[in-house]
Amino acid sequence: MGERRAVAQILNHLRESAAEGDAIEADALAKTTIVEKKRKAFKKDRDTSLGVVVQRKLALRKAQSHIRPIDPAPISLNFEADEVFDTPYDPALHKRSILWKFRSHRVNPKWGPHKKTSQKYRSRYYREFATRWKEATLRDAPLLAGFFAEEPQWRERILRWCEVALAAETG
Repeated sequence: MGERRAVAQILNHLRESAAEGDAIEADALAKTTIVEKKRKAFKKDRDTSLGVVVQRKLALRKAQSHIRPIDPAPISLNFEADEVFDTPYDPALHKRSILWKFRSHRVNPKWGPHKKTSQKYRSRYYREFATRWKEATLRDAPLLAGFFAEEPQWRERILRWCEVALAAETG
């Protein structure tokens, strides 16, 4: 296919200009291209079986990749559970979960088509969410204490967000 594609590209230029000199030049170029493609084509070594070659290449790819192996049982934090903030902080496991959970909340969310129903349930959820996070932040719960030791700017941001969320719900 590679050979046919290379020759087709050369011959497409010939369709535009039909001079005899161009045809001879295109013929010579096509023949040299075919020879080059055949020479550069993939050839399996005769002395090794395909299974061995494939396993060697896969091992090289795995050794060269810098991707962390996937944990078969990833830990997800349930922030609605009572004891979640008493969990010891591990940056590899918890940092992304904390950031994602906090960033996914807004004080003024975009309401859906059922605005009043959404507001009723959302306001109760925001009040509980802000209260739990504020209480855990102020008591220096182990999970948040470890997170704030690594990311100190988030402590003030979380406390400010909780104050605004609680003020918006009561007002």
